[in-house]
Amino acid sequence: MSNYSRNPIWTKSFISISITHFIIFTVFYTLMTTLPLLVINSLGGNEAEAGLLVTIMLIAAILIRPFSGMILEYAGKKKVLLLTVVVYTITTFFYFIFDDYNILLIIRFIHGLSFGVVTTATGAIAADIIPAERRGEGLG
Repeated sequence: MSNYSRNPIWTKSFISISITHFIIFTVFYTLMTTLPLLVINSLGGNEAEAGLLVTIMLIAAILIRPFSGMILEYAGKKKVLLLTVVVYTITTFFYFIFDDYNILLIIRFIHGLSFGVVTTATGAIAADIIPAERRGEGLG
C-alpha cells in the first residue's frame, strides 16, 4: 500500500476549505470587474473613482495581512475563518443595498479586511490538514 492511499489529500476537510477559498476568490474577481462599471455607468463616477473603489479593498487586505497570523493564533483558525466568512458574505450583499459611492468605499474597505484574514485562514488551515509528506503537492 502506497503513502498516497494512506495519506490522502482530498479529504472532506480539504475539499471544504478548497470550496470556501474558491467561492471567496470568485466573489473577489467578479466584483473586481463589475464595480468599476457600476461606478461609471450607474453612479456617474469617473475612472479615478472606479479605480479607488477597486484599490481600497486591496489596501485594506494588505494592511490587515501582517496581523492575520496573530489573529488566527490568538482566536483560533476555525473561529476566525467562520467569522471572516460571515463578514465577507454580509459585505458582499451590501453592494446590492447601497448605491452611494462613499458608503461603497467603506463597505469595500471592510470587505478587504475580511478578505485579507479569510484568505490567510484558508491557507493556514489547508496547510494544517494536508499530510506533511504531501504538503507541497496539496498546497500547489
